[in-house]
Amino acid sequence: LLPEEPYLLFVGDLRGQKGLHVLLAAYEQLRNRPPLVLIGRPCPDTPERLPQGVRILTRWPHPSVMRAWHRSLFGLAPSIWPEPCATVVLEAMACGKPVIASDMGGNPDMVAHEQTGLLVPANNAAALAGAMQRLLDDPALRERMGTAALQKVKAFQAGAVIPRIEGIYRALIRARGT
Repeated sequence: LLPEEPYLLFVGDLRGQKGLHVLLAAYEQLRNRPPLVLIGRPCPDTPERLPQGVRILTRWPHPSVMRAWHRSLFGLAPSIWPEPCATVVLEAMACGKPVIASDMGGNPDMVAHEQTGLLVPANNAAALAGAMQRLLDDPALRERMGTAALQKVKAFQAGAVIPRIEGIYRALIRARGT
């Protein structure tokens, strides 16, 4: 069901607060646009009309989503609400893909602007389109950012996070004197 040619990928609930309307408006502004694949759960506010080149896929198992990430050009996470930790950002990075995300919530903690992806103002279709066009026009930049994303995501994996949490608990126990 995925396009044969390279494509852009959004994964998440197909709703307004995920910035879907902003993404669709930005997509329409692109020159020589590749397909845009939206994988997620339909919601009451999922748009009924889609620009040409947009494909919605629903009810995809997680391993299939991960395969889709591997085949994509880059990930898109244009939420217009401050998501604390959008797992899809980490999934894309774990597949070596740069991510274009809104600059709110936990996104700036995960996406290093100009290093592992690009951060854009939330709810700004022109800025999102500009960032998308930039990555489309510069394959070397996409490759560099994807490689950096693959390295940065390691800091969010269990092997890195659990020892830090355990260290905090040990420090609290020591501070308490028990």
